[in-house]
Amino acid sequence: MISNFIKKNIFFFIVILIFLGEASAIAQSKIAVLFSGYTENISQNFAPKVIDQITQWELFLMQEKISYDVISDDDLGAGISNDFDILILPSVYSVSADELKSMKEFLENGKSILTVGSKLSYDDNGNFVGEENISQLFDIESKEFTGAELSLFHYLNFNPVFDNNFKFDGLLQLSTKNFPLICDLPLQKGVSLGYMKIKGFEDFQTAMIYGSKGKGKFVWIGFNLDDVIGGKNDVEEFKGLLVNAINWLDRMPEVWLSNYPDEEKSPTIIVIENSLQLKPEFVDKFAQEGIEPYLIFTPDQKISDKIIDKFKQEKLILDLSNIIPDEGVSEQKFIDELEKVNSELGFTISIILIPKSQIKNKSILNSLTELGVNIFLYPENFSALPSLINNKVVSIPYNTDYQSIYNTGGVNFITYKSKIICNGNPDDDFLAKVLQDKSSHNWNTNLQFLKDWWIKKNNIIVSLNPVEENAIILEVTNKNLQELDNINLILKLSEEFDFDLLNVSSANEAIDYSIDKAGNIILMINKIAARQTKRINVVFDRD
Repeated sequence: MISNFIKKNIFFFIVILIFLGEASAIAQSKIAVLFSGYTENISQNFAPKVIDQITQWELFLMQEKISYDVISDDDLGAGISNDFDILILPSVYSVSADELKSMKEFLENGKSILTVGSKLSYDDNGNFVGEENISQLFDIESKEFTGAELSLFHYLNFNPVFDNNFKFDGLLQLSTKNFPLICDLPLQKGVSLGYMKIKGFEDFQTAMIYGSKGKGKFVWIGFNLDDVIGGKNDVEEFKGLLVNAINWLDRMPEVWLSNYPDEEKSPTIIVIENSLQLKPEFVDKFAQEGIEPYLIFTPDQKISDKIIDKFKQEKLILDLSNIIPDEGVSEQKFIDELEKVNSELGFTISIILIPKSQIKNKSILNSLTELGVNIFLYPENFSALPSLINNKVVSIPYNTDYQSIYNTGGVNFITYKSKIICNGNPDDDFLAKVLQDKSSHNWNTNLQFLKDWWIKKNNIIVSLNPVEENAIILEVTNKNLQELDNINLILKLSEEFDFDLLNVSSANEAIDYSIDKAGNIILMINKIAARQTKRINVVFDRD
């Protein structure tokens, strides 16, 4: 199936692969990587060299022990639905009408496509067709980013399928040397994996979307491996995301627990900075709207009695982020400042903001935990998920640069900073922003609930057991000491199954479910008893 030209150029990689030993395919899927000869014909003018892209991808796939075949334009044009499960398009700029038809059939037949930096903007004769091909394939209205910035940032949202935040920070720095593709977040039928923050752009853009088309699935990324700069972590994080994307595109069923209960996706925390300009009447306006904000203050700030009476003890955040870490004295400095504030207030502060550099300092965290702290915030330039420090304490990135409704997944903070403005009313402007967020159905919650939920979430174990060709059993074990309710499980099945014929039950109880934009099944579990395992039967029929 591989053309002679391709064999000639990749022969030495095959030798390397044999030397390394047999690679293990991800979830037993058969993967094809397209060597685009049509793109090679126009690459001398503006497109990246195809052989360089194929070389880069082969090295990546072999390093990750992912089995694959390289195919040609003729292979794809003739149809590959019976030969492969996943098609990868690395920086493909030109495709023929036959190839486009084949890819549509590939998706319709329940197969998957991963397109990375592929603009598909030329036909096989080198004629420009714009974004029409991408729109037809994925229902994505894309455009080329041509901003003046030399680089831009892509903030990853933390979907459980693609989440790498256990190791990296979720922030990718991208070059613009090949003008990556972007699109407007609200206009897409798929689900965003994040957004780009671009100077001069009012609306948030994204370059990463995943979803379903026909019976198949796709992951669309507007840039390729060689567009990622910023250091080793950026490249490795992007590679990890690609591995998870291939896992998500495979043909095997998967199940995972939703990040938040009740289908909530974007938790929002309201914070007010203490200052001399802060008035009790301003805080009262939030109470009238049913909103309880937090008050953040530094050790040297005096909080007036009128202000502190407006806040519950658990709504106070002590800001120790300006303490400069200094080996040998920094730990005691944190302790002294906390004890001083606790003594002045007459109660224990349970939430503190500390420097990011100290969030993994176990000695400092343990010392502060012994003094009653159970939630650690640390400054970050984007929102992300909480992390469990131990079974009683969590850490949460604190971002004051609120990113509106498009930033789903991570914990969002809206922070009020007092300003004296002659022409304008910053108090009313801030309240209007909070009310807009609330009306947008974002999840206005509190840090204590997030902490408690995150601890409970980490004590829930989910497993999937295929038992028949058209049935599986899910086992959900609640290791917590209390009963849990409103649990959402996300189940990914092959798109070759008819979702209209699903039957989901547990014992004699029917389980409610819905289908999200990515084609996953959302199972809504009402109750799971403490220290018990709930077995859920999922029966489906093939088309």
